[in-house]
Amino acid sequence: MELFGKHSSLCMLILAAGAMAAPLCASAQDEGGKRLAPVEVDGNALPPARVDVSHSCPDYGQTLRTSLTRSLRYIDDAGEMKVVFELKGNAVEKVDTQGGPYFYRNPVRRAVKNFSCTNDGQANQRYAFQIVVKPSDDASGVEVTMLEGRPQNVAMKD
Repeated sequence: MELFGKHSSLCMLILAAGAMAAPLCASAQDEGGKRLAPVEVDGNALPPARVDVSHSCPDYGQTLRTSLTRSLRYIDDAGEMKVVFELKGNAVEKVDTQGGPYFYRNPVRRAVKNFSCTNDGQANQRYAFQIVVKPSDDASGVEVTMLEGRPQNVAMKD
């Protein structure tokens, strides 16, 4: 009688792999007979984002309007979006967007990467702002409004 049925070779392989991995796990926990100290992880790794974007990036509003007007002029959907970015030196390194519509995200990320910013020397160089994009009847075809100081008010949609 076969113990594992028609998949016995696969089951035996899984059991053998598990048996071989057990000593490896034990050695990671017990190095040279000494127990490794437990590590506590703080859930608040990132400080809250700053909302004084214009302090470090004075022309961010104009850069964003110009870039998005070009990118989104033929799109007829309105939306709100929260934007969070980090400065490394004077360059924008990481840009995250939340909210929608989703097809605004890449043009917004590209626009934010073009910000001209100056690091003010503070430890926290993570910034957040909210934008509202609406179709417009004027020649640009789109209206972009920055809501600095209120990034937490955006409705998160994914």
